[in-house]
Order: sequence, then structure tokens, then C-alpha cells
Amino acid sequence: MKFFACVMRVILFALVVVAAFPTTARAAASRRTWVSAVGDDVNPCTRSAPCRTFAGALAQTLAGGEIDVIDNGGYGAVVITKAVTIDGTGTLAGIANPGTNGVTVNAPGAVVTLRGININGDGTGATGVAITAASRVNVEDCVIAGQATGIDANLTAAGTTVSVRNSTIRNNTGDGFAIGTTTGFTSAYVSASSFDANAGAGVRVKDRAYLTMVRSTVFNGGTGVLVAAPSNSAQVVLKTAGIYSNTTGLAAGGAGTTMYLADCDISANTTGISSGGGAVTSAGNNRIAANTSPGTAPLNVGPQ
Repeated sequence: MKFFACVMRVILFALVVVAAFPTTARAAASRRTWVSAVGDDVNPCTRSAPCRTFAGALAQTLAGGEIDVIDNGGYGAVVITKAVTIDGTGTLAGIANPGTNGVTVNAPGAVVTLRGININGDGTGATGVAITAASRVNVEDCVIAGQATGIDANLTAAGTTVSVRNSTIRNNTGDGFAIGTTTGFTSAYVSASSFDANAGAGVRVKDRAYLTMVRSTVFNGGTGVLVAAPSNSAQVVLKTAGIYSNTTGLAAGGAGTTMYLADCDISANTTGISSGGGAVTSAGNNRIAANTSPGTAPLNVGPQ
């Protein structure tokens, strides 16, 4: 009897341990996780047992880790609250977000990278990438379309940098890319990207924001690049940029705004350049031609 009692105690102890820790292996966060169109969010998000959505994988990814996409598919809207890279390189990795945001970044002090993702709001999306807080947000090799705003960095703290590289922001009902902050200053760097057929501004630079754009094009429905800071300063530097077929190519509004142009093409716009109180200066090597009206001639200050 004593032997059987001892065995029963061992069995009961084992059952208690299993019951107390039933999902330890699955719940352990990893540095690298995976998603697949045939995955399941109850999985541990490993390469052999991937999750189904970005949100599911994010919950099992350590801060500073990476979520990789295995195959073509739609992986759902996601709210990012920590440092992470989401990489869809080599696949057709999509987020469909009608009626809501595709990606929301609210991660104070964190670096977030979105790479190789197609974010489509199907004409009713709220914002493709909505940024409220981060140290740096990188948008690389992405397509963002069908939103009210493609990328909206509407910040309430200083020090955030937004980088957009080799991406297309098009067919949005408002702005392609908007950035500004209420405190301190924020900055943006855009390279090798295009802003096409957005109904608002292709790029809108608001209060306390500095933008540098190189090797990029704006072929837009409204204003191409608009810097408008009614309360504070804002600055735009355009180098080797093409500003084509906009209602207004470039617009600087507000006494605290400046725009500097170097080696840019500003052509086929209804109005080439409009200055509503802001300063527009030039390196003297821009090509401003074939606009219905050239608008305001920039001040030639030479190379800077």
C-alpha cells in the first residue's frame, strides 16, 4: 500500500507540473519568428510551425527581434509597441486594412523597420503606416495605397526620424506622406521613392519637421511637396527630385518655412512654385519648365 501511495503522489505531482506549465514551449518569445499563409497563431512561430498573422508573431517576438514571411499572403493589420523588423522580402507579403490603419507604430524609443510589405486599404483604409511614437521608423521596399493617408507621422514627442526608401505611395485620398510634431523637432529622409496620384499633397511637412528628399519623384493630384508650418519652423531640402504634373509643384507657406532645391526637375505642373510667406532658395542648377505658370522664382543662393 505504501508503494502504491508513493506512486500516486509522484503521478499527481507530475500532473500538477504539467497543468501549471502547459504552454511554456509555445509561449517563449524568440529573437526571430515566422509567418505563413498556412500558419496558425497558436503555433510557436518557428520556421517549421509558423504563425498566421503579424500580430500573432509580434506577441512571440522579443523586442529588437525580427518577423520573417515565408510565403505569399495577407498577414493582417498590426499595432507595434516595441522595437521590431517585419520583413516580407522575396514574397508578396500584404496587409489589407479597409476601414482601419494598416500598421500603427506606438513604440517610444524603439527602432521599427517595415520591409517588403504591400499595405492596401482598398480605397477605405485610414492610414497605411500611422506613427505616433518611436526613435526611428524605416519603411523600405514597400507599396502603400488605397488609404486616407499613406504614411502619417503625427508625433507628440521630439527626436523621431522617419526614413522612406525605395517605396511607392500612391492612390491615397489624402496625403501620401505627412510628418510633424508638437514638441522639439522631427526629421524625415526620403530616397528612391515615388508619390503618385495622391489627392492631397504628395509630401506634407508640418510644424517642427525637417525633410530631405533625394532621387525621388512626385506625380500627384494636388500639391507635390508642401511645407506648411503655421505655428513653428519647418524645412525641406530637395536634391535630384522630379516634381511633375501636380496642381502646384512646390509650395512653401508660413514665415518659418524654408525650401532648398538642388538639381531638381519641376515640370508640367499647373503652377511650378508657390511661396505663401516661406523662403524658396535654389542652388542654381534646377530645371523649371513647361509649367502652365512658373509661379514664384526661387532665390538663387548657389550650392550649399
